[in-house]
Amino acid sequence: WSMSNEKENWEWDKDHEGEDLLIGPNNSNKVNLRRLLYAINSCIEALYDRDHTIGHAYLMGVDDLDTLADCFEHKVIPLLQEYFFDDWEKIRRVLGDDRKSEHLQFVQEVRVNGDGPCYRLNPGALKDPDAYIRIYDGQTSGANKK
Repeated sequence: WSMSNEKENWEWDKDHEGEDLLIGPNNSNKVNLRRLLYAINSCIEALYDRDHTIGHAYLMGVDDLDTLADCFEHKVIPLLQEYFFDDWEKIRRVLGDDRKSEHLQFVQEVRVNGDGPCYRLNPGALKDPDAYIRIYDGQTSGANKK
């Protein structure tokens, strides 16, 4: 991956294939987009199949936390809804929400009047780099269950 200063988006560059693209507000809290995509795709492969992984083109144009949040809200999460037929438990596993603190969960489970679970998008998590980092930090625990 490499950033092009002229176009301000990603290009596949064989010379820099092993490098990471890091975005975030400070040096200690950066999201590693390569590891993020790898973790999401590993979980999708385990829960669905290899043919439905998310390509790097979905992250084209992502150069800061705001564009990453927009990408997740408008591209990645809707795609996961389509892949998993609105099975929010599987979507939460792919996003690591089943093993995150509530404030870092992209999709939160809510119980209303003792009924079955309902789910809602958490806009605060979309703007928090830790919510993305937790997807690839310890990502294997949720992917192993089908």
